Amino acid sequence: MSTSDFGNIPEKALKGRALSHQTILRAPEVIPKTTQLTCRYMNNDRKPFITFKFKYRSKAALQSLLIIPRNPSPVPLEDRDGDILTLEESHELLRRHREREDAAPSVKRERFKRERSSTAVMEDQDDDNVSFVSAKRRRLPITLNEDGIEIVDLT
Repeated sequence: MSTSDFGNIPEKALKGRALSHQTILRAPEVIPKTTQLTCRYMNNDRKPFITFKFKYRSKAALQSLLIIPRNPSPVPLEDRDGDILTLEESHELLRRHREREDAAPSVKRERFKRERSSTAVMEDQDDDNVSFVSAKRRRLPITLNEDGIEIVDLT
């Protein structure tokens, strides 16, 4: 029997199944004579008492089908305790931290002109004594969101 006796396997037969192994037949070889065992059937209908069917799938295929649990994901470096990090892991964590700081947009604070009140209150009708009354603008607190962008409250 050769592999060509089986022909091609239709694609529909394989749809949705993860196949990771294959078998092939090699050239036949002569083996020395072996001893045989003769067994009696337990019942009279000459059917075997038990039949074993061995099926095999790879560990990766069983994990993808959620038959066995997947390997746990490693804990991110940022979430680990700093005392248990190896030297390479601490260097990697420091490199990531620096990249994040460099990538954070820096906010340039722009100056803006304040409006001055030009309201004049006249005391008496005399032009010699004029006093200007103006109220200072209240300075609003600067609020930054988690990305470092300034939020302006317009209410």
